[in-house]
Amino acid sequence: MTTGIALRWDGTAWTARLPNGAGDVVSLNDVHAVSSGDVWAVGHKVVFDFPRSYSAAVVLHYDGTSWHDAGVPEAVGSGVSLAAGGDGLWVSVQLNAPGLAGTARYLRYVSGTWAVVNGPAIPGTDVVTTQAIAAVPGTSATWSVGYQASMAAQTTLPHVELSRPPAG
Repeated sequence: MTTGIALRWDGTAWTARLPNGAGDVVSLNDVHAVSSGDVWAVGHKVVFDFPRSYSAAVVLHYDGTSWHDAGVPEAVGSGVSLAAGGDGLWVSVQLNAPGLAGTARYLRYVSGTWAVVNGPAIPGTDVVTTQAIAAVPGTSATWSVGYQASMAAQTTLPHVELSRPPAG
């Protein structure tokens, strides 16, 4: 199985590093550096659950010395994009399982705790995919962009969403 790697530029040369604890990571899709000792990467790993397998989002954290699995709650799909805002880290998740369609899904990390945040349900939509996410500075809100698709109507439309986590 192919394993995700991280490349690091030290000002002179690129170095390939295998993130620790990422033996089952097969794809890394985005990276965000808060500082040289606080770097985040998102992607997915394959989970083998007989009789089928599926992709699960994964978030890795680099602490300046090594990479570690950030221990996100299981989210079926792939971590696609991430953004750091004034009050935490946001990860957009591309869903890939039946019964999870019609809404965008995010993972939010605040004060050492992960939470799953769902976007609003869109009637008649089978798939909502967020492909990029940006935090709104000074707030807990994010903007995300991607697409929404309806199999019955055979349409694919752009999707733009402003998300705010529930108060409390």
